[in-house]
Amino acid sequence: MRESWRQRLTGLLLKHATTIIFVVTFIYFGFNADHFFSAENVLNIVKQASFVGIIAVGMTFVLLTAGIDLSVGSNMYVSAMAVGYFLQLPGMQGGFGVFAGLVVGLATGAVFGAVNGFCVVYLRITPFLVTLATMVAGHGIVTAITESFGIDYPRAFIAFGAASILAVPIPIIVFALVVVAAHIVLTQTAFGRQLYAVGNDPEGARKAGVDTDRIVLSVYVISGLWAALAGVMLIALVGRLNQTFGVGKEF
Repeated sequence: MRESWRQRLTGLLLKHATTIIFVVTFIYFGFNADHFFSAENVLNIVKQASFVGIIAVGMTFVLLTAGIDLSVGSNMYVSAMAVGYFLQLPGMQGGFGVFAGLVVGLATGAVFGAVNGFCVVYLRITPFLVTLATMVAGHGIVTAITESFGIDYPRAFIAFGAASILAVPIPIIVFALVVVAAHIVLTQTAFGRQLYAVGNDPEGARKAGVDTDRIVLSVYVISGLWAALAGVMLIALVGRLNQTFGVGKEF
């Protein structure tokens, strides 16, 4: 029996409920707050959301394999600390130091994610427990190393975080590039198809010849890499690292 138009409409509304609620809320505040739809305010909103968005993209890879990563906030904290200490080295306060610091931060995040992946894949520990442990451990390690003192960053690094290209802030551009890259990987590559297969049926994927261990390890490295990128971009905007940095970003 064919569905009535009411049933189709109800199904459509339920399927896109999140998007509809967002649009309605956006429109409501747009008409009830002065300058809400101004270009400056919209760019500011997107810029503030871009850091969480970058983390969410990395988390998506983990979730697609039926895993979870609770340690992204700690990853941001550890990576930002690594960048802070690196930029204090002689000769690293200029433009080259900014680029090198970004590489150091991303490498730190990738290693952090690899530790998570190693524990999940080879030690066979539940992802929830692994990432919960590294979440606590990451904050503890940074607190112990910094002795709860803040870290200030060079002006060149802060200028990088506040920079814009064609009036579009750098964090928004980075977020857009991350989203596009993730979309291409998930929809146009063999890795993306294998990732979906592992998340849908790990045993079936393994029998089909997919290296499931490699896929699972890779997604935690990707999550760690994007968490570190978000941390580096955010600390470049803030300019000072303290104990609350990255707290709650996993939720």
